[in-house]
Amino acid sequence: MAASAETGFIRFCHNDRCALPYVEAVLRESHRWHPVFPMGVAHAVVDDDIYEGFHIPKGPASHLAMSRNEAQYPNASEFVPERFFKPDGKLNVDATSYIFGFGRRVCAGQHVANAAVWIAIVSCVQIYQSN
Repeated sequence: MAASAETGFIRFCHNDRCALPYVEAVLRESHRWHPVFPMGVAHAVVDDDIYEGFHIPKGPASHLAMSRNEAQYPNASEFVPERFFKPDGKLNVDATSYIFGFGRRVCAGQHVANAAVWIAIVSCVQIYQSN
């Protein structure tokens, strides 16, 4: 973070990402709360199944269902960025990467998308920090 001599604004760059954990939490919560492509690529399980100890119910699977899992995200319908912090104040390991798909069909632009949304959030912070 460097202040511009001309404008006095703080200028953020991608190298500042680890120094702004709340912005990272807002990014993760934004992806979780309203996924860009909530239904993902159409997938459905034909019969109930158990895979590595996890029960997979019959029917369609979607990113929206994963992001609304009350066991993983209490009060899932609410926007709560603090859910991505551990009690010690550090970010947890939940990066909500499931919103970009899985395996061979993962979104090729996920890193660009993440970086673009992060820059949009810090741009808003930059504008409003001067007021």
